[in-house]
Amino acid sequence: MFIRVLCVIACVASCLAVGPCAPNEDFLAILKAIHKSPSYKSLNAEQQVMLSELFAEAASCQLTAYIQVIGYAKILALIDHLSTSEAHFLSNYLQQHLAWEQSLGSIVTGPVKQNSTTTSTPTTT
Repeated sequence: MFIRVLCVIACVASCLAVGPCAPNEDFLAILKAIHKSPSYKSLNAEQQVMLSELFAEAASCQLTAYIQVIGYAKILALIDHLSTSEAHFLSNYLQQHLAWEQSLGSIVTGPVKQNSTTTSTPTTT
């Protein structure tokens, strides 16, 4: 019984450390790789912070909200300053995490129902 409880605790702890939107990702390793990139050093301070925040928000399932706050134009400007391979990686990474957030949202809230609008004429009695 103790082993089962220990396994459950380990699984829950690993999920909390990684987050539901970042399965099998080592956030610290990603940040280290970003900071070692030559492109990162060429970014201005605001873009450096934004790049780190993008990965943090993706890991915590808050990427959609973050993009709505800062605006997609800033992300596109950031991508323009990256090398081709880094821009491709970041674009794919963001798309993947946005899709995960959307799928998690539909699990929590249920499938989106189409609104059927019907007009009825008032009856007079």
